[in-house]
Amino acid sequence: MQPGSAVDRHEAILANTAAFSRLVACLYLAGPAYEINADRPILLAGVVVSAAYSIGSAWAYWRSHLVRGRWVVVDFVVYGGLLLAGTSLPKETGLPGNPFFNQVLLLSVVFGLPRWPAWRTIAVGFGLGVVLLIGDVVLVGRTSLLWNVVPDALQFPGNATILWVIASQLRAAARRIDDARLAATRREAEVARQQEHVRLAEALRRRVLVTLESLAQAAAVDDERLRHQLRADVTWLRAHLAGVPDDGDVDLSAELRRLAANRRRTGLAIELALPPVLPPLRGTRIRALVAAAKEAVNNVHKHAGTATATIEVHCAQDGVAVTVADHGRGFEPHAVRAGIGLDGSIRGRLADAGGHAEIESRPGQGTMVTLWVPAG
Repeated sequence: MQPGSAVDRHEAILANTAAFSRLVACLYLAGPAYEINADRPILLAGVVVSAAYSIGSAWAYWRSHLVRGRWVVVDFVVYGGLLLAGTSLPKETGLPGNPFFNQVLLLSVVFGLPRWPAWRTIAVGFGLGVVLLIGDVVLVGRTSLLWNVVPDALQFPGNATILWVIASQLRAAARRIDDARLAATRREAEVARQQEHVRLAEALRRRVLVTLESLAQAAAVDDERLRHQLRADVTWLRAHLAGVPDDGDVDLSAELRRLAANRRRTGLAIELALPPVLPPLRGTRIRALVAAAKEAVNNVHKHAGTATATIEVHCAQDGVAVTVADHGRGFEPHAVRAGIGLDGSIRGRLADAGGHAEIESRPGQGTMVTLWVPAG
């Protein structure tokens, strides 16, 4: 089975390296095998065990695509036993040095391949070196060759550490490759999502939105509430086609409390009357109500000549109404020229959300602005 990610492929490469090193190490058995005869049972047993274990473990590494730490521990036991067995052979048989040293030295590189901390690799490598010292110095008593045995023993942790560094760099490179591929896949998915959004938006704009706008402006629609609903749906659809989310988590009561608190800092005291429960409203309609109420409060602050006002929220006509009232100087609504503050900021915002505004005022009797949007 071919591994999928770069990390899996690199682990398979390291496992194949371990398997290949075992097969190559079998070549070092040719010399000792040539010296085997009936009076050398230790050499015979060592060659048989080494060959069988090398071939068997090579097959296991190749099949697993992974260098497992517990297998390396078994390697340490087997290779350590071979080193101890080989220490007595030169004196007994006349063979030059330890016949298993070169083979175990080559196989020690596997200690640096598992995915474990560096200290374990160094510890296992030094462990083999200690085994070699015990065999040559303690068991056989070659203290005169200590200056030669110690450098040989240090080769085991040295080889293992070098391979651990190489394996760690390969794994880090594999992770970077996988991260780059994942980022590219996410970018492709995002581009595809945006392209699909554009395609759907264009289809909705050409068919649904045009139809809704025509109905909202048609004189044949006599029901005022239906026209309000159509205008609200047009506003909602435009927002979604433009990629603006309809934030249903906007809280009308919280927004009005924030508005009142901000106005108190400017010297206008606002009394709030909020119901305990309100029907559900879309985020676009809540924002339209809050923006229109803010403009109405601004007019109180600028023109009413009073330091107090009230904001009351209540359910009305299958919708929600916000009333902004004051007891200031008032004005004659029909005598006021239409302008941006009244038509654009109040009536215009509510019309886009399917609502409307009513203004009641008389000179000397204050002003009451009622803002309404349909529920839903």
